[in-house]
This record gives sequence, structure tokens and C-alpha cells, in this order.
Amino acid sequence: LTLISSSILLSLTSLSISTLAQANTFQQEAEIGYMHEDNINILMAGFTHHFEQQSVNKGPWAEAAFLNKSSFIGGALSYLDSDYASSDTAYTVFGQGMLNETYFLNGLYTTNDYVNVFGIGGGAYLTANSAIYLNYNNYDADHDDSSYDVTLGYKLVANLSNNNFISFNAEISDDDGEFNSYSANADYYFSPKTYLGLGVAYNDYDEYGSHTDFELSAGHFFNNQVGIDLSYVNGDDDNLTTVSAVFRF
Repeated sequence: LTLISSSILLSLTSLSISTLAQANTFQQEAEIGYMHEDNINILMAGFTHHFEQQSVNKGPWAEAAFLNKSSFIGGALSYLDSDYASSDTAYTVFGQGMLNETYFLNGLYTTNDYVNVFGIGGGAYLTANSAIYLNYNNYDADHDDSSYDVTLGYKLVANLSNNNFISFNAEISDDDGEFNSYSANADYYFSPKTYLGLGVAYNDYDEYGSHTDFELSAGHFFNNQVGIDLSYVNGDDDNLTTVSAVFRF
């Protein structure tokens, strides 16, 4: 969960990490999505190739890549249509590699008509179902100074019972020393296939003051190959709605 106005570009990279599969395994996944914020509409599509078969038997289906400690590569495409500016297309490539059973590195590159984004990061699994990570993104704008953000995060997927789980994610972000964000979200899984999530983000600007965004999300897998996710973010000035579908094979 991040501030709406600063998350549109990088939100398409979330297409990289969804989840799961054919029979009880999968190795590829494709995703399509639509985002709407006031007078902005975004169409998204992405594809991820995992270097090994991913099992859905370790917990929530939407967390299979995390629980399997996947190494993967992928790409994404987004088309933005806005009443405020000309339409634009962004292209993204991304990947993650496990160095061993504990440590991993990741990276991404995004480009459109106005900015190029290079990201690099890494982390470590603290247990089989929890990890800590640090990511750095550099923004090189065509008509502005370059900027950066640094994010420190923690993720946990806990088994509450045989078929109930909770996924918790917390992040602290610093944007070029001018903006700080503190966010947390939790997804409760009624079964490995179905979840309902809540999130909150406190955003503090040096120049504009602070405000808080709230997110409500839900997801369900109809079978091993097809799933859907819904998200609504309520901000002080803008509201963001996202719907996406994932196909695994």
C-alpha cells in the first residue's frame, strides 16, 4: 500500500508477484488488470516465468511464489489514458533470484515518455514463511531532477489452522528525504483460495503535510488456473480502484 499519487507508475510492477497453477503446480503466470483514479484509466498486462515449478500446497495460493522462494523473470506493459495529459505507455522488466535458501536479490526497470526507473533490492528469509527486505528505486525524469526512494519491509505468512492463514506486510519508505510513508496491510484467508485484506498508509510530506490512505482488498481463485483480485484505496484527495485477473499454467 502506497500513496496513490506516487504509486501509479510502479503499481504495474505488482503484476510481477501474484500466484499459482496447473494441477497443483505452475511455472508461468499471466495477468491483466485495470486501474481507475478519478480521470485516469490504466490498462495493464504482465507475464512471469518461474525457473522452477511452483507448488500451491504450502499455504495461500496467492502467496505461492513467496512460500516457494521462487526465482523468476518477467515483464509488464501499462497504458495510461488521462484527462490531464496525453496518453502514455510504460514498459517494465523485473526479476528475482535466490542466492541460496536464505538470501535473494531483485531488480526492475521501467520506462515511459517522462521517466526511467531503475530498482534494485534484496532480502533474507528469517523463517520458511517470513522475510525482511530492502529496495532502492532511482527515478530519472526527462524534465526534472532525478530522485530516489528506499523501502524497508517485513513479510509474514502465518498458518492459523489447517485452512486459515494470515499474510502481514509492513513497510517504511523514504522518498529523497522529502516524503516518508509508513504502511501495513493484512490479508485473512478463509481458505487457501480466498482472502479479504485491509491496509493503511500514513504519508508525511515535508512541504504538503500528512494524510492517511486506507485500502480494502479481496481475492479468490476459481480453480488452479484462474484467479481474481479487487482493491479499493480511499485517500484524502483521490480514490483508486483496481481489478485484475491471473492465469497460471
